[in-house]
Amino acid sequence: MRPFPQWFLLLGLLLAAAAPPAAAQDLELVPQRTRWRLSLEHADPQGTDELGLLGLHYDVFDPLSRFPDAYLGLGAYAGVWGDRGGYLALGVEGGWRLPLKNDWAFETALFVGGGGSDFGDDGNGLVLRPHVALEAPLNRAWAWRMEVAYAASPGGDLDGLQLALGFSGTRQFLTSDYSAFELDPLAPSELNREPLRLEPSLLYFDPSSGTRRSFGQSNSFTMLGVRTHHALGRNIYLPIEYAAAVGGDAGGYRQVMFGIGEWGPRFTPHVWGVKEVLVGAGGGGGYDTGGGALVQINAGLEFPLKNDWSASIKGGYLTAIDGNFDGWTLQAAASWSPSFYSTSRDFDLERFYDEGLSEDDAMLDEYIVSLRHKSISIAGDVRDANGNQLDDGLQLIGLGLQRQIVEDLDVEINTFTAWDGDVGGYHELGLGLRYRLDVLQPWQSTGQFYLKYQLGSAGGGVDNRSGLFHEVGAGWRFTPSEGLWVAAEMARIESDRGSFGGDVIGLHFEWAFSRPRVTR
Repeated sequence: MRPFPQWFLLLGLLLAAAAPPAAAQDLELVPQRTRWRLSLEHADPQGTDELGLLGLHYDVFDPLSRFPDAYLGLGAYAGVWGDRGGYLALGVEGGWRLPLKNDWAFETALFVGGGGSDFGDDGNGLVLRPHVALEAPLNRAWAWRMEVAYAASPGGDLDGLQLALGFSGTRQFLTSDYSAFELDPLAPSELNREPLRLEPSLLYFDPSSGTRRSFGQSNSFTMLGVRTHHALGRNIYLPIEYAAAVGGDAGGYRQVMFGIGEWGPRFTPHVWGVKEVLVGAGGGGGYDTGGGALVQINAGLEFPLKNDWSASIKGGYLTAIDGNFDGWTLQAAASWSPSFYSTSRDFDLERFYDEGLSEDDAMLDEYIVSLRHKSISIAGDVRDANGNQLDDGLQLIGLGLQRQIVEDLDVEINTFTAWDGDVGGYHELGLGLRYRLDVLQPWQSTGQFYLKYQLGSAGGGVDNRSGLFHEVGAGWRFTPSEGLWVAAEMARIESDRGSFGGDVIGLHFEWAFSRPRVTR
């Protein structure tokens, strides 16, 4: 397949704010209790390997009104010390939290996902991690956590009981919808304005002469990155970024980074300076990142544009703490940073029963989040990264986020990881477009046919030298209840440079929600 120019990866998200959100009437506001969790633990693979894991989770409480103490969440575990640099597991978690006296809490949950690395035996990729935990309050927003967990990769060598320590932070996340009733006006000044950044980027890495890998030469390569920010005041922010190889010969490399940044006008109001310190985990593509822990320092310029858009360019230095991996980086990004209404911690949430925002102060900004399953039937000539023929297909679990650009056209970001097949550790990061067709449906009022195209990074144990993949397909979705869609699709996936490819069957469960976006 002919390689696509790498700048094409940015086109979908560059259009993501092209159409204004739906104009609001009277908007009702619905608070959703959410939580961030961060943890560290020492896993004990069978044999002589060591694996230290950094855990990062985002939970939504009360997903079902019948179970007020239940939660659903997204999670990731990344190797940061030991012998398996590049280990990364992604998945979903469901749990139950029981409040105790003095704001303590007991918790039990199960994480189900997929993951692996270039080193060790990850089986088919499936990762199971049940745990029990105690939370002790640190203040109104934060709590300390202690977990006892059992982590296992069936068919692999990860199998043991372990202790995890960490902390968590809770906050209210406002969703919104049109109100069926007349609401009392709520002054926007009583709410906070919270910017949210969505940023696709291309990150170029030029390794030093000291960089080592288990096969081939250490050449420069390019990564596709997706980032979001959480603002701490006007000039300080907390970024989190996921990036994976799409150019060069580093197929399979990926990294997750987070940290702290500072920005502000430097020369004119139209030129801002940016400084960042990031830590995280990464590896793959045969690169020696030691235990996986990474540090990156960035500095650069950002140029504010119209309609909440900006462009930036940053230079930096990326290094593994205990591996043979370091070099200079250059990153170009396009950012969309709208502001949404949020509440302070002392706001009386019961006011939302009677009060709402008017159409002059807010607009609905609509999104779809999805839980996905993907089956790839491997073609007969597909080989793994070592040149061995693959016989079994891959089963993937994934997550997606969509937003409408213009009528009938959506942009989407998704990520997948393998939980069954010959290559535990296979992963995807995709950026795509989905076009809904106005044709006769099996159930005209509830169904939609669509066409889709996506490209991005796919690798980890398969023959895809650059990491870049393309996928073309079609599907149909229907809505069994308000706010819920079920989609089935068929597609074809092909690597840009390598033998990897196959037929795809996908099943999605999609939930629609809206946020109150600031208009003035």
